[in-house]
This record gives sequence, structure tokens and C-alpha cells, in this order.
Amino acid sequence: MSQSPPLIAEAISRAFSGRTVVNRASLSLEPGKVTALVGPSGSGKTTLLRMLAGMERPDSGTIQTGDTLLSGQGKYVPVEARRIG
Repeated sequence: MSQSPPLIAEAISRAFSGRTVVNRASLSLEPGKVTALVGPSGSGKTTLLRMLAGMERPDSGTIQTGDTLLSGQGKYVPVEARRIG
């Protein structure tokens, strides 16, 4: 059984009404590994997770899994097609 590729976010950002909520965040999430995302209230944790899942579109940066670009460079794969939860 082959393992799924990591989910990689590079320099993703998101702002609401001119307020930057996530600023150039980058991370790599390995399949089967537990990862904790910690920070104070209002620091962008939920927005970051929503962008990874496809529920929010990043204003900039890329999100990909393996060779598949999910978001960025004019491409956006909707949440129902990502198979990420």
C-alpha cells in the first residue's frame, strides 16, 4: 500500500476587510502523523485550516499534495474534490 504524499502550504496569506489574518504561512503535513496548531485566539489557526481543506481561498501562496496543485497560480480545487478533512 502506497502512502499519500504530504500536504504542503507555501507562503499562504488571507485577509478579511483589509486585516491580514494569515501572513505567508508555510507548513508540511505528513499523512498519518499528528500535528498540533497552537496560538492565541484570533491568530489565524481556523483560517489556516479552512484554507488547507479548501473552505477558504488563500489570497496568495500555494497549497499542494504531491505534484497536485490545489490552490495557487490561478488554480483552485474546491473542498469536495480535495479529499482532505
